[in-house]
Amino acid sequence: MLAADAAEFAEEHGIHHLPVVSSGRVVGVVCTCDLHELEPDRPVSGVMPAPAVTIDGAAPYGTALELMSEHKVGSVLV
Repeated sequence: MLAADAAEFAEEHGIHHLPVVSSGRVVGVVCTCDLHELEPDRPVSGVMPAPAVTIDGAAPYGTALELMSEHKVGSVLV
């Protein structure tokens, strides 16, 4: 997906982080703030941290915070 398309989708749906999917698997997450650093016709894969940082849904909230801090990301996928 191109940066301009991803930014438009995020704005329309009021979301800040988008999963990046390749061949049906989540390969990363892109933040809308990162999209503004890209040329509109560049793919979002150019700014996504990879691999995606994930956490089990039963994990404590503090664990999610630690993962986000450790990986310097603003979200984790559950």
